[in-house]
Amino acid sequence: MRHTIHLTALLCISTSLAAASIDEAFSAGSFEGELRTPFIANASALGAIDYATAIGGVIHYETAPWEGLSWGISSYFSQRPSIGVGSDERYNGDFFDENNASYAYLGEFYLDYTYEALALRLGRMALDMPYIDTDDIRMHPNTFEALHATYALSPTTTLFAGYVTQWAGFDSGEDKSTFKPFTTDSYGTRFGGITDESIENLTLGIWYVGIDKSADIGYADASYTYHITNDIRILIDAQSAYFLQSQASGMEGLMLGGALHLEMGAFTLEAAHTRTYNPSGTSVSNGQGGGPYLSSMEEWTIADLENARAYVAGMALSGESLGVEGLEIALHAGRFADGSATVSIEEWDMGLAYAPTPTLSFEMVLVNVIDKLQNADEGSDASHLSLLGRVQYTFAKAQ
Repeated sequence: MRHTIHLTALLCISTSLAAASIDEAFSAGSFEGELRTPFIANASALGAIDYATAIGGVIHYETAPWEGLSWGISSYFSQRPSIGVGSDERYNGDFFDENNASYAYLGEFYLDYTYEALALRLGRMALDMPYIDTDDIRMHPNTFEALHATYALSPTTTLFAGYVTQWAGFDSGEDKSTFKPFTTDSYGTRFGGITDESIENLTLGIWYVGIDKSADIGYADASYTYHITNDIRILIDAQSAYFLQSQASGMEGLMLGGALHLEMGAFTLEAAHTRTYNPSGTSVSNGQGGGPYLSSMEEWTIADLENARAYVAGMALSGESLGVEGLEIALHAGRFADGSATVSIEEWDMGLAYAPTPTLSFEMVLVNVIDKLQNADEGSDASHLSLLGRVQYTFAKAQ
């Protein structure tokens, strides 16, 4: 799903210098993290209003590399407060576990090995690629139990390969803190890809993702930047994917998408369109995460819509033009429909983010979903108004 505005990365990549011994690797490691206080409120067309808040975040430690080896661990936690959480029909569980309670778990726990152009990571980790991504839209990102390998063929061309066995996080289900397979009987997800930036202003990517007992997915994308002047540029994005279902999973079809961005200094105009072509009774999926689609919004994507059509337009403004450094404002409008005219959704996303310091940021997104046919929520009206806010404080300390 789209992050209308997201100013801060969850964690930084460690930049610790190589250690001369195992003892030094631990003593010279890095300690960092992020504290979050999110809030959400939903008002549905059926009259129910639910809300919640929480206190949580991530605490991360990573050793300095020694002989190409390093080790990292992250504790993810979300604490339910005694106030600010609705009860009964007003309860919202987006920040809590399947038992409506606080939770804590090891979201990351990995071993790294690097040798020249090769990098390997084994364990629990964050991954971001087509159909396997963190989708950091609530308290914590999705993370994965996996083996991930990268090999730099050149400074501009990189190979990727790996295997995911389980995942946890907001998109994985109500039991957010439990690592689980994509489906009950799945043996995992294999992936491979190549990205290339050897042509100036052009980025290319080709990927294969195979989700056991669900689908084999081929995916390609391209992004080109054309500079009109020093302050004005056009960004053109294109993407395509083909799903081949396995064991009658219902994931099959062709996806085509494109987007255009016109950046004029601090002001940006955006437009995107995505279509799918599916055999009867099938659709495409977001995969393990929020999906890679250029037309995705805060709530809706083309996933699970047969012969889907999506149109999104928007604009963004940087606060520098208003004399407020660290401020970003965005507005997007989208339309989602299926080919049989049984689903018709309109969505408006209005976002604001402000980072007064490099370590402190505030985010707020107002989402208005209008179900034109009043049937997209398993036959009920899916219309609702949502407000999501998040205060974040990041910290880092080298040992």
